[in-house]
Amino acid sequence: MIDLGLGEIDQAVVEALDRILAGAGGPGWQVSGARCALDRNLWARLTDLLVTSPDTPADERLNLLTYGLAAERIGRTLVGLPMIDHIVALRFLEAIGPDGAEARAAVGRSGAPLALLIPATQSRDAQPPLSMSGAVAGSVLRILPNGAVDFLQGEPMAFVENLGDLPVGRAANDDPDWRTLAEVSPDLVETAVAERKVLIAAVIAGICDRSLELAVEYGNTRELFGVPIGSFQSLAHGLASGKVMTDGTQLLAREAAWAADDEPARFLHLSWMAYAYAAAAGEQVTRAAVHIFGGYGLTREYPAQAYYRMARALCLFVGDRRFDLQKIGRDVIDDTQSRSLVGA
Repeated sequence: MIDLGLGEIDQAVVEALDRILAGAGGPGWQVSGARCALDRNLWARLTDLLVTSPDTPADERLNLLTYGLAAERIGRTLVGLPMIDHIVALRFLEAIGPDGAEARAAVGRSGAPLALLIPATQSRDAQPPLSMSGAVAGSVLRILPNGAVDFLQGEPMAFVENLGDLPVGRAANDDPDWRTLAEVSPDLVETAVAERKVLIAAVIAGICDRSLELAVEYGNTRELFGVPIGSFQSLAHGLASGKVMTDGTQLLAREAAWAADDEPARFLHLSWMAYAYAAAAGEQVTRAAVHIFGGYGLTREYPAQAYYRMARALCLFVGDRRFDLQKIGRDVIDDTQSRSLVGA
């Protein structure tokens, strides 16, 4: 039976993370010209809480569900987003065993995020790809579709302006300091891609949740014709739909994260479902929240626009949800045909 409730470790992590995020003075980085400055104090506190050593006893280690719960809190506050790729990359380095040990140790010594490159299609000769956290990263892990795993350590990349104001940087494919760590199986690559999709889905669940809260608060206080605008049917229906989609996103992301350890045979399928649904929900829920605020929703003085932009921007780095829908559809057709044959 699936249990999505918070265990003792989950509860402790979420509470500690809430305290850290509440005390943050910004998203965790600051743009200055072509560079981003990392808030190293905040980053150190986040890594102390969320990054465990490979030597940590199994019963004390954080699983993907715990990281998903943390990702929800990050989504609600828009603080600490480089931690998502950092966690996925570290888990991958651990999964490849001794080949990743040296790189993992180097990341720990740097005290900076580990950026991750897992494009849908990429080769060493392709256009230099963008990294979601490259402008604050001290190292980069590149996983190629053919299973080659490359590692680069050095200065953060130059900042690239982007829709979500993320610390985006562009990696240099021709940098001579890239070194290959290993050649891994397609299954390991697919698992890393799936874990990233699940954690991004969890971030979007947090984004939707906070956007909905802001919209409800404003809808209950802003009056028109002597009544709160939230009482108008067209706006109320939008909020109701937003609640359905927010809860659906959260449940799918949590179930997928839970399945990674408890029902691994279902993990890939659930990761596609979680991300496909989250990508659609993120756009619709945050857009509805901006609509509630009217013209104010488009100004930087109100946070609704920041959540809308972030929900859209994150999906640009993970990929088009239609590819996930295509894979889900293929599985559904195959499953239906299998059951039809058994029934015959």
